[in-house]
Amino acid sequence: MYTLASLFLPIVMQNIPPPFTFINRTATFIGLVWIISILLKYPKILFSKSLLMIYAFVALFLIGTITFWNYDILIYGSEIDAIWVMTDFAGPFLSILMLLYFKVSGDYRGLSIVSKVAILFIFITAITSIVGLTLFPDAVRELTSSTAGANLDEYGRLGIPSYSYWASMVYLFPIFYYYLRLNGWKIYKKAFLLVLITLVLLALFKAQITTAMMLALFSFIFSIFNFSNLKLAALVIAGLLVLVLFVFNEQIADLFYFVAANVESNLLNSRLMDVGKVFELRDFDPNSGETYFSQERLSRVFLSFESFGLNPIFGGGELGGHSTWVDKLGLFGLMGTIPWLIIYRHQFKTNFRMFNDYYAACYSLAIGSNLILGLLTTTANSVHSSFVIFFIIPSLYYLNYKKFNVTDYY
Repeated sequence: MYTLASLFLPIVMQNIPPPFTFINRTATFIGLVWIISILLKYPKILFSKSLLMIYAFVALFLIGTITFWNYDILIYGSEIDAIWVMTDFAGPFLSILMLLYFKVSGDYRGLSIVSKVAILFIFITAITSIVGLTLFPDAVRELTSSTAGANLDEYGRLGIPSYSYWASMVYLFPIFYYYLRLNGWKIYKKAFLLVLITLVLLALFKAQITTAMMLALFSFIFSIFNFSNLKLAALVIAGLLVLVLFVFNEQIADLFYFVAANVESNLLNSRLMDVGKVFELRDFDPNSGETYFSQERLSRVFLSFESFGLNPIFGGGELGGHSTWVDKLGLFGLMGTIPWLIIYRHQFKTNFRMFNDYYAACYSLAIGSNLILGLLTTTANSVHSSFVIFFIIPSLYYLNYKKFNVTDYY
């Protein structure tokens, strides 16, 4: 609970008084506590296949930073060194370690409680963010661009989290729908969930994060189709994209123009208008494009692709700075990108076989949302995203823990 609070409950963690303030800002402290606890209680977890592969990939990157990736370059504002490598893998390591603890110990009751508490933290943070963003509309943007200045502490005290937090909320929307349609769930639980969905969407809107808001709505709406057949789901998504981009593109553009005309935020208005122009003009050429999407996003993604093309194995040493996965390709090549695909694939297969068909489909859509958002933003493997993908979403399956038999999970 404390670990989740440090990530998903800033209104409390940012108001811890001295001399304990250092605790909520030190990820190393939390990680060490978990490792020591696991060593004392279930040391075999530290040698599980899931974690051994992370150790191997960390070692690969550490060697790379002094050999084939010895670049004099910053990635998202951080130097590529041992600290950067440990930080990059900290989210997957700690979130997978936590999930393994609950499953190896068979503590499904504890897992159920912790997952509910995570949802409560998200509910509280949605409320504090709506209040805070009403007072400071540009707070999330300033936190992301490190331009908060004197307001930095004030934003924390108000419980306004950063962009990476809000991006991670996108992946929860298919799971929200799963529980909305779950037979046997009490009406008051579904009412709470509807309120939570509304609050998170409103907070996303007030945070002015257009991409995350659109993807959250899409993944939630697509969950309604109830596709347990993943291949059929992929075909339907492809068909819808063709219709949206080439048949109903003008109608979609008009919808974005209408919404843009009815929002007060100048930034959100301009971004929504820009998205409308993308659909209207089918503006996907980074060289001759007229929109922010083509000029800024696509052009920078293509820069990473060009860097990848210079050295597909180890990367060309440059990145566009606007796409988690393509930036990794450009900077580190296949050698530095495949490890992440292996981690995702292993966790997906491990968790997928534990779920019923429809939860598995919603889980797949959540993973898909993470991969798609990772093509459009730089937050797909942030600590927040890792905890939502690798811990919170798998743990939410066990809300009704009494229905499950305790089985070995190692």
